[in-house]
Amino acid sequence: MLTLKINNLKNTVFSSTKSIHSNCGVFGVYNNPDASFLTYYGLHALQHRGQEAAGIVSCEQGENGNKSRFNIHKDLGLVLSVFSDDKILTDELKGTSAIGHTGILNYRLGR
Repeated sequence: MLTLKINNLKNTVFSSTKSIHSNCGVFGVYNNPDASFLTYYGLHALQHRGQEAAGIVSCEQGENGNKSRFNIHKDLGLVLSVFSDDKILTDELKGTSAIGHTGILNYRLGR
C-alpha cells in the first residue's frame, strides 16, 4: 500500500488490490479534410489504453446546406485490424470532423 501527502491535503491511499476502471482512449479532429485518417493514427497511438475494441464516427456535411450525416465504423479487435481496409477511412468515414474510441469491454470489468 502506498500513501502520498499532496499539497497539505488528506493522505491519499493507493491499494494494489483495487484498480482504476478507465482503460480507454479518445481522440478527435475538427475541421480537417483528413479527419478520419488523423483520428485513426491518434487511436493507434492511444491503443495501449485499451486493446479489445475500436471505432470512429465521422461527420460529413450535406450538400447545399443539407443536414450533416454521421458515418460509423466499429468492431472488436486492435485498431490495426478494425481499420485494416483502407477504403473504410476513404470511402466510409468521409467528413471533416471525427472522433474515435479504443478501449476494453465493460463486461471484462465486471460491470
